[in-house]
Amino acid sequence: METCRSNVVRRWTLTLLFSLIRAVGMILLGFGVLQVGMSLKSHDPSQRANGIMTVAGGIVITFTKEILTLITGG
Repeated sequence: METCRSNVVRRWTLTLLFSLIRAVGMILLGFGVLQVGMSLKSHDPSQRANGIMTVAGGIVITFTKEILTLITGG
């Protein structure tokens, strides 16, 4: 019984952790899109590069769980 309860707690904790990570990734993704849009309006190449890097980072952070599952094969 104790093992079953600890597995449930561990699974719940991992779900919460990955949900928080996904939320941070979505926020970064939105901020990156906003940065790219503002850079297109102001014609600022350095801001555009920062925006694209933020979008790429947001995508990686958003899909962390799927990437880890793909790498580990589990």
